[in-house]
Amino acid sequence: MKELIDKLQRFLSENPQNVVSVTQGSRRLSKNTAPKYAFTLTDIQILFSGLDSFLKELPKQGFQNGTTITLRKMYGFGASATYKNIEEITLNFTQEQKTEQYVPEMTIPQNIIQTPATYQPPMPVAPAMGFVQVTQNDLVRNEVIRERFEDLKKENAKLDEELKDAKSEIRQLKDENFSLRLKLDTSEEKHAVKLERELLNRKSFLENEGVQTALGAILDIGKSYMESKSNVPALAMPSVSEIKQQFINIISDPSVTDEQVTHWYNLIFAQNQ
Repeated sequence: MKELIDKLQRFLSENPQNVVSVTQGSRRLSKNTAPKYAFTLTDIQILFSGLDSFLKELPKQGFQNGTTITLRKMYGFGASATYKNIEEITLNFTQEQKTEQYVPEMTIPQNIIQTPATYQPPMPVAPAMGFVQVTQNDLVRNEVIRERFEDLKKENAKLDEELKDAKSEIRQLKDENFSLRLKLDTSEEKHAVKLERELLNRKSFLENEGVQTALGAILDIGKSYMESKSNVPALAMPSVSEIKQQFINIISDPSVTDEQVTHWYNLIFAQNQ
């Protein structure tokens, strides 16, 4: 008996998901909570006060020689759990074990099989120390939450990097756009200033008193020249416009002095510098 108890103790202590099931033919040992036909070490300690009492209780529940205890690994929880059988142990109860079931001082819970009682959840262990027993469901749930939290942290870090890259790209595009607009504004401003300056230069040149005097004198000379020298052949320059040719004819007149031509030259070209 001790060897069997030690074996069950080692197996059930290895993992909270390790369980045992008791069967004989169609008879199965059960409890009120799911999984109904599988017992963890905690279940046995709560319902039977230990493995020794658990084994001694089986004959009282109608299990005889040939009863099978199956060591199983449970996957999942509750009614949806699945199992993998690890080992099967066949029990042979001695006459001594059969008689022990009638000993008055042995008190066994009566909350299984035919007269089940409401299953009470395990009470906190050592309440004075603030320690509360954590179920396997809680452990698995906490592990899933922790893994999901780590995944979310990684995803959040990735999104942060993508956001930083996008902000940097937007900032760079804004800088480039500002630079291009500045160049465009500067170019347009320079063009406008240059155009305005040219217009002012032309206007000031035409409004200059000396230029107007020179133009008046040229017109007077040209008029007199055309009247008095209309029959004199002019210098023919096919590549020169008619106006330029007339001006050449005017300054070529013997009555126009070199001083006058120099004065007109200085007046005209001084304004364009």
